[in-house]
Amino acid sequence: MENKYKFQALDEEEDKIVKKHFKGDGAHSNLVKVVDSNNDYLLTVNETFKEISHLYYDFKLREDDVWIITAPKCGTTWTQETTWHIMNNVQLDRTEEPLFSRSPFLDMVMIMGKPLEEAKEMFKKFDELPSPRTIKTHFPLQLLPPKLLDTCKVIFVNRNVKDACVSMFHHFGLMTQFGFDSKFEDFATEVYPKGLCLNGGGPGYFAMLKCQYLNIGHPNMLILWYENMKKDQRGMVEKIKNHVQYDISEKQIDDLTEFMKFENYQKSSSMNKDSRGTWKGDGQFIRKGLVGDWRNHFKDQTAGDWDSWIVEEFEKTGICKTEVLSLVKNKI
Repeated sequence: MENKYKFQALDEEEDKIVKKHFKGDGAHSNLVKVVDSNNDYLLTVNETFKEISHLYYDFKLREDDVWIITAPKCGTTWTQETTWHIMNNVQLDRTEEPLFSRSPFLDMVMIMGKPLEEAKEMFKKFDELPSPRTIKTHFPLQLLPPKLLDTCKVIFVNRNVKDACVSMFHHFGLMTQFGFDSKFEDFATEVYPKGLCLNGGGPGYFAMLKCQYLNIGHPNMLILWYENMKKDQRGMVEKIKNHVQYDISEKQIDDLTEFMKFENYQKSSSMNKDSRGTWKGDGQFIRKGLVGDWRNHFKDQTAGDWDSWIVEEFEKTGICKTEVLSLVKNKI
């Protein structure tokens, strides 16, 4: 099936910025932007995606698939793990098994820069996974199978954009394959708000937000906000349970709620085990999980500039909900 988006090369200045912050031949060495038929920005990917994009668009759906779709660093893994347990009778002892072997992360094929034949093999493995599948991606709906929302249950998760930026900065710094060499203030002014990193930073965040609210009210869609999830974790478990329509007991809900408290999950998660030896120092994938940690990173001037930028980007989405803007800005 023919997709409805196209690719745009970075201009010379944008390419210089990327090379300044990401060294070597890693995942950021050949970035391109993805735009829709109206030239509206969707995402930033590496060039290998051009050759394999049809594998995402034509991915074979099952009615019992549940998809976790978020901008990066918005509580994706937390939601993914919680949802997997709800769908698999809360087998907490299996949490130490690699999460991506239990619940595939489709974007890894692109991030790893896999050529077409290797990508086909990875997607074949995704296709062979037993039902029910819990599938994770940071791609907006426009890059995914057209019938996804009509076929499968989908859970979107959002987080205030400043905390998402802080977490993305630390994520890039943790993984050696990104060749990341930057200071936070530079990252927050030169890279993230301009979409000059994988998944598109700020512009990718707002494109993801827009694709959700264009489909608001669809019965297969649940929208969660990280900040609300942190306030009422049991409520989060119940919302996900009700949405995906799996029956677990009150005791299982209590057990899962306690197990997935950030400080507990941080200790038990397979995602905090550097099995391939590709991390820098003693950092962790599941890092802090704090709401409002951006205040410990942003200078006052930068935070003020970002508030203006957030309003501009939010207005472009066409979302006329002041409560959503407050969540994006972390003003509640």
